[in-house]
Amino acid sequence: MYRCTECNAEYDEYPDFCDCGNDQFEEIIEEDLNKENNYNDEEDYPAYDEDEALTPKELAEIEEEKLEKKKSLIAAGISLLLCFLIILLPPHMKHKVQEDNTSVAKKIKIPTVNSYWDDTLPNVPLLNERFAGISPKLRDYLVSIGRQLNTKWSTSLVEQPGECLVQFILNKAGRLDVKTIISSSGNQNLDDSVSILLTNTYGFHNPPEDYNGEKIYILFSLDKNGVSKVSYPSYSE
Repeated sequence: MYRCTECNAEYDEYPDFCDCGNDQFEEIIEEDLNKENNYNDEEDYPAYDEDEALTPKELAEIEEEKLEKKKSLIAAGISLLLCFLIILLPPHMKHKVQEDNTSVAKKIKIPTVNSYWDDTLPNVPLLNERFAGISPKLRDYLVSIGRQLNTKWSTSLVEQPGECLVQFILNKAGRLDVKTIISSSGNQNLDDSVSILLTNTYGFHNPPEDYNGEKIYILFSLDKNGVSKVSYPSYSE
């Protein structure tokens, strides 16, 4: 087919002249014609699927997600800006910021030992009451525990002397199963130092076979000269 370049009249064969008098024509390829017909055919357009439409809840979730991304970007931008400002601060101002951070850290209060130690111990015999009658292996084992605790006990921040009595039980692997301060020294710093020590002490070597899970009492004492001592007092409930 051929189409007039002036009036767009179409002819099956190439004519000499169009009815409008024009003698210029362009050939219409069949594929192009099919495309034009397809564009005008409504049935070939994809049907609108109502099931694919977003619900108001889904739209709200998308908007909320966009808002969260914006907040994250804003927070990241503020953080970068603060970093640049700190870098550009004069030396004396940087020192001031560090001092402020240190003062905030000092205000954080360490929880007392009683807030996270288990003070519910099973009803078992007291090992200290029969300390003289235990086997040499178990006696040496307890002495080694006392020495290790005394070596690891940090009293550098303890200002006042005092005595703190601790009670715990070992499992078969030598780990501290249950522990508590049953007699406070009245000195919070000393009690905290003992708390930190036993919290960071996960256990010892496997105890001898004749240890049957008896309660073990250890006395942590610090004198006015700063000399620390760990001992096994004679104690009964």
